Amino acid sequence: MKGISYSVIIYKSTKLKDGSHPIVLRITKNRMRKYISLGISANPKQWNEEFSLFKKDKRINPDYEQMNAFINSQLIKTKEIIDEFHRNRIDWTLNQFEDTYLNYSKKGKVKPFFENEIKNLKEAGHIGNANCYQRTLHMLELFDNKFDKRLFSEIDIKYVQSFNIFLQTPRKTIYTSSKGNKQTIERNPCSGNTRKYYFKALRAILNKAIACKEANASTYPFG
Repeated sequence: MKGISYSVIIYKSTKLKDGSHPIVLRITKNRMRKYISLGISANPKQWNEEFSLFKKDKRINPDYEQMNAFINSQLIKTKEIIDEFHRNRIDWTLNQFEDTYLNYSKKGKVKPFFENEIKNLKEAGHIGNANCYQRTLHMLELFDNKFDKRLFSEIDIKYVQSFNIFLQTPRKTIYTSSKGNKQTIERNPCSGNTRKYYFKALRAILNKAIACKEANASTYPFG
């Protein structure tokens, strides 16, 4: 887009205690610039100025593959944010971009949305609903050990059906006492009313996420 550019650079104006320099995202709009730290750093000898990446040399950059993959992911994220602004016809500022960029990692993720809703309900005094959402979140985490990484787009009909099967299946819970002793507790399958309790909370979260444009209605699994 006209007047907009972005790249990743080594920011030599700042020198860290170990002698390295921060690697930053530089974004320019209408000749104004903003620098956003990526949380990593490099020495000049480790950095390839031509390609704006770590040099592909394991002798000086043992983790160059992971570092360069991370940099590329941040460039993709930057493009996605700018494209979204463009689609929504938002004449964004650099400060708006920075706020969106810093919060983008949470966008579309189910667990942070759940946690934020629980927090809002508690602050509003709706303790019963907050506890319902908290229990549902706990069950989803027992069901799915990668739940903290799940996006709303992954909570589709197959996911919900698998969760329903999990709730209907007897399971074992290992309880560890304060003294470190472990005890296995047999858990009965959830009754129909209990399953409805969890699905009502999950459905409410998905509806709110769609309303907030954190989720897309195309993958909505509840009819």
